[in-house]
Amino acid sequence: ASWSIVVKFSNGSREPLQVNIGAHNFRTDGASGITFDPPSAEIGTHSYELASWVTVPDGVQTIRGGETLIVPFTIKVPDNAEPGGHYAGIVIASELESGNDAIVGVTSALSSLLLVRVSGETNEAGFIRDFSAEHIFNDRQEASFLLEFKNTGNVHIEPAGVVTITNMFGRERGRIYIDSTNSMGHILPFSTKKLKLEWYGEDNFFDIGPYKALATLHYGESGEKVAYYRSYFFVFPLIPVLVMTIFLYFFVRILRISARKYIRRALLLEASERKEGSHHKVHSLTLKMLEQPLRVGALDLVGYSVGGKRHHRMSMHAFFKKYKLFFTYLALIVIGFVCIGYYLAQVFKAEREFQISVTRGDQKSQIIPQKSIR
Repeated sequence: ASWSIVVKFSNGSREPLQVNIGAHNFRTDGASGITFDPPSAEIGTHSYELASWVTVPDGVQTIRGGETLIVPFTIKVPDNAEPGGHYAGIVIASELESGNDAIVGVTSALSSLLLVRVSGETNEAGFIRDFSAEHIFNDRQEASFLLEFKNTGNVHIEPAGVVTITNMFGRERGRIYIDSTNSMGHILPFSTKKLKLEWYGEDNFFDIGPYKALATLHYGESGEKVAYYRSYFFVFPLIPVLVMTIFLYFFVRILRISARKYIRRALLLEASERKEGSHHKVHSLTLKMLEQPLRVGALDLVGYSVGGKRHHRMSMHAFFKKYKLFFTYLALIVIGFVCIGYYLAQVFKAEREFQISVTRGDQKSQIIPQKSIR
């Protein structure tokens, strides 16, 4: 089988340009770039070479200023070609003019990559070699990840999928799509490509703690093969967490002190009602005894008589002063429930704003605002 195709090369300058045209094998260099080698070179596994199948015009070509050179080339696949992927590039390189004077110049080159897949017994295989957060602990809702995918098959693949970021309660806080916009590009056999992913979440004092990032990538001609990898990191703003810890410490301490004083008062009221003097001992605290201060407090508001002795109605000022400990205790409980409710509302919030960016090699995509909905 053979194909005949053309490559167009334009000279944008006003001066004539001499170029040399050739076919070279190429392989990825393990990161995001590629390296070229002539057809005679052994490149890793020789079965993936393609340059020797490509026929291009020989010699140096001259392109006048403002004109376009049309370069025809032909790919002829041998009958005994190894099934799988084969890779080459049509390289058009400028030539420096030689002369008697010393010349300082730069030789530039352009290439058109050829990815050919020969039918037969092929193997589409690969896995996520690494997916990890750059920093385990972050003081804000943001994180950087390095995603590395290795192709272990004999054909090129282009993984696509999504990275989902969730908080410790499983609520989604961001998605980074790896697709035609943020593509890893073609990964050649036995090669690896890396992506740097950045997530900038919506700052929130309460939405902190452990986060999980799950990378799910599909690959293969039909996209039916899947690779997973989980990574964990923590959002831990030091100063806000320290303030919250101090607040909780004093909150719990005040509750304990208030509860002890309330229980002590209930015991004293019970002992006085039984009129057993110093010989009376309360062996256990009951619910009825805990209700005593509340009943007595209610009677203070309306007035009451005990043993013929009249207790007049207490003024509101005196009432709040006498039972200030109880009302402080009650206020703290209400504040505590309000804080817990607000915290749960924040961490279970279904929608959050976030931003993402994806870096492949030296190219960095624009930071794009997103919204997470679940």
